[in-house]
Amino acid sequence: MYLSGRVHIKKDDLITIASMNEWQIRTLTNAMIRQNKKRCTTSDVLAALSARDLKKEQQSARERRKAAASANQPSVKDMPIYDPDGEVASLSLTIPSWNSSIDRIFTKTDMQEISDKAKTQLREELLALRDSIDLVLLAIEEVSDDG
Repeated sequence: MYLSGRVHIKKDDLITIASMNEWQIRTLTNAMIRQNKKRCTTSDVLAALSARDLKKEQQSARERRKAAASANQPSVKDMPIYDPDGEVASLSLTIPSWNSSIDRIFTKTDMQEISDKAKTQLREELLALRDSIDLVLLAIEEVSDDG
């Protein structure tokens, strides 16, 4: 493909291919490929760099990405689609971290050095957790038995 070195844009304005930015060259090249042209003329440059295209080019890449991203993202006012598994999945994902924390008690803590107040508080929370676990397991069994 042959591109001439200098092209007149307006009567007094002169633009060289070397002074064009990457976007302008890509636009010009794509237009020439679509039209199956081997030589670049003034009218080719003017057509490729029309006022509409120049206005788009002047927007920063960040603005274009931001506009494209916001067009695809739901608004704050949009209600999320109901996911019946959502809460259970969330709970299932947190339980491994609880197990990890409990395992750390045995590997990094000497239970004899812990204060009675801390032991009592932990015992109460673990018993409450056990009650919650028993309720969830019972609910799962009931649903499984009905199915």
